[in-house]
Amino acid sequence: AHLGILEGDMVTYLVKAGRAGEALFTREGMQLEAYCSAIGKILVAALPEAERETYLANGPFIRLTPNTIVEPERLRAMLEDVREGGLSTDTEEIAEGLCCVAMPVRDCDDRVIAAISLSGDSPLGCSAKDNAALEALRQASWGLTHDLWRHRRPESGK
Repeated sequence: AHLGILEGDMVTYLVKAGRAGEALFTREGMQLEAYCSAIGKILVAALPEAERETYLANGPFIRLTPNTIVEPERLRAMLEDVREGGLSTDTEEIAEGLCCVAMPVRDCDDRVIAAISLSGDSPLGCSAKDNAALEALRQASWGLTHDLWRHRRPESGK
């Protein structure tokens, strides 16, 4: 599992948690391309339209695997689906055999400020059909969002 934020055009992983013995190459503090990671897609999709268009115009996007989507029009359509659905997947786009699914974390103003994901070599990220894992991810997303709302600054009036 990961928690990440968007910094420039890159995803920065702030937290990584997993089972002992898992050898996923990611680490806390690491940055990866946003356009081909599930967390990155959530974060880029949540940008205001003008910022999203600037991001898409700043390619080129490098094909990291045969599955990496690099065409701006395809990325634009995918980001719209992510924006509407609140769920993103990475189907072997960063690394072959690695699949990931992500959901947003929102602040008390309902802005997407981070995203959380589950990654692995299982069909989970590739199909996004593991209901138990998706429900756990949904609960974690809501829990983090709820905690942010609960700890909002009282002087903000929100």
